Amino acid sequence: MPKKVLVTGSSRGIGLAIANKFSEQKWEVLFTSRNKNDLQILENRKSNDKNRFFEIDFQKVDQIIRLKEYIEIEWGSLDSLIVNVGSGSGPKTIESSFLSNFEIFKLNFISSYLTANILKPLLLNSSKGSITFIGSIAANSNVKAPINYSIAKKSIENFVKSLSLKFSNQNLLVNVVHPGHVLTENGFWFQKKQENLINFNEFTQKNILVNKMLLPDHIADFVYELTNSEFSNHLTGSSFVIDGGTSIVK
Repeated sequence: MPKKVLVTGSSRGIGLAIANKFSEQKWEVLFTSRNKNDLQILENRKSNDKNRFFEIDFQKVDQIIRLKEYIEIEWGSLDSLIVNVGSGSGPKTIESSFLSNFEIFKLNFISSYLTANILKPLLLNSSKGSITFIGSIAANSNVKAPINYSIAKKSIENFVKSLSLKFSNQNLLVNVVHPGHVLTENGFWFQKKQENLINFNEFTQKNILVNKMLLPDHIADFVYELTNSEFSNHLTGSSFVIDGGTSIVK
């Protein structure tokens, strides 16, 4: 029987790449997004008839509960949950307003906290259940990200440690992947590259030891192996940094 995975925020960018990777490997995938039009486009061109598509805002408890009920009816359970919702946009200084700080924290951490806590019962019957959070190197390194975003991602890392201890005797593995700069189509770095290729290349050579930026597919490949490989049976409570050496450049 095919395994089943839910990927939050999976209509674009890293989330979409992760969801597509699992689908290519014959998993049944539940794609989710706040954007109904994005989901409709994905559903119209789906390659796996068993994939599902669900419109949801993961900041809202009632919608997550409705999603849980949907999964129970359609699938009964999950084998893996990939928590990917988040954004790093906003004021970068320590003087950012309380409201801005709260909104960023709510989007990046509270939504992840709610998602994991409400949906985790769906994973407990899997022979190899796992929750993987997508964090950021900003959790532990100064890459000039908004401070509130960095705090939220660090909170996710600490949450992972707590969950891994809590579920160590229930066959549920919990980890976080911290990507570095990712060249996502129409994303921040994509726009920077389009605006000034020379400056983009200079930044890459100065700040990334391997002299090239990650692509969403690279993160997707790692997350899939972390979920499905034999060695992943020995990994929980761990933080994995995939950044081409950015976090050690001073």
